[in-house]
Amino acid sequence: MKRTILVRMAILCLVVFLVSASSTAMAAVTTYSSLGSFLEALGSTPKLEDFDDFESGTPINDQIPGVVLFSSNAPIEGYRSIQVQANDAAASEPNMLVGGSIPGNENQVAQVMILEFEPNVFAFAFYLTGYDPEASPVSIRVDFPNEGHEDFELGNGGESALTPVFFGAISDGPIA
Repeated sequence: MKRTILVRMAILCLVVFLVSASSTAMAAVTTYSSLGSFLEALGSTPKLEDFDDFESGTPINDQIPGVVLFSSNAPIEGYRSIQVQANDAAASEPNMLVGGSIPGNENQVAQVMILEFEPNVFAFAFYLTGYDPEASPVSIRVDFPNEGHEDFELGNGGESALTPVFFGAISDGPIA
């Protein structure tokens, strides 16, 4: 199978239930493959961020209250910052997020986008966009305040990279 690293990702839903408590037990995470099922399970209307209020090319880091985006790849030469880009593959046109990668080295250095929630949240979601259906699945790591984590994989089961793929997660404990 052809290996392609995630090059485009759009964050749709962020910040759902904010908490300041921490937990020592491992949280149980339930995942959702559609926005409708995620919102139904959530039972409330979350803050949605589609990045359409930003100009294409705007670097994104801490502009969204309660969320900081960054990448462990930032110190590597040729790093492409996490930024807004206008693209037809966006889940809600015109914009989506790109970056966290080293263009031209995608087969050697995986793209990494880290979302740090402060305060912690119990739910988050996003659309994976511009992702080749033949590519290897994307790894999603959900960290908990107690330093435990749970890993998930997400692939594009569709026929086109233009079809956004939804991932939603609701936890019974805080997500860092």
